[in-house]
Order: sequence, then C-alpha cells, then structure tokens
Amino acid sequence: MHELGQKYINMLLDGDKEKEIDHVCDVYLNENGTMLGDKQFDLDTSDLVIVNGVKCKDTPGLYELISKRISDDTLHRE
Repeated sequence: MHELGQKYINMLLDGDKEKEIDHVCDVYLNENGTMLGDKQFDLDTSDLVIVNGVKCKDTPGLYELISKRISDDTLHRE
C-alpha cells in the first residue's frame, strides 16, 4: 500500500485518537468482508479504491470523504 493509503488506513486502525473518523459510515469489517456503509470496499495492488466493484484513483480528497467525520474541503471537489 502506498503512503497515501497507509495514512488513512492507519488512522482507522490506530483507534482514532484524534476523534476524526466517521464511525457511522466508515470502513469496517463484517461477515461479508470489508465494507463502506452497505457496499463492499477494497484497495487493489495499484492502490485503486474499489467500492462495490467501481474502481477510483486514490486521492487525499477521496480518503477524506470516506473516512473523516468532517472532511477537509480543500482536498476534494464536487
């Protein structure tokens, strides 16, 4: 996993010490695998983010939208 993915995944795994992670709609593990809400979630070997079979380039803005309770608006656009 590249540095960008590691930053956000480690934030999830470290217990969210800064209370920044959205624990209502965040990435979590269940009996169906890794999920984002009710959709399958994965990272491939190229660090593409895969949500319900749709591949997206990993960007700081995408990770902010996926993981943070309050995302940094300067990192994403509509």
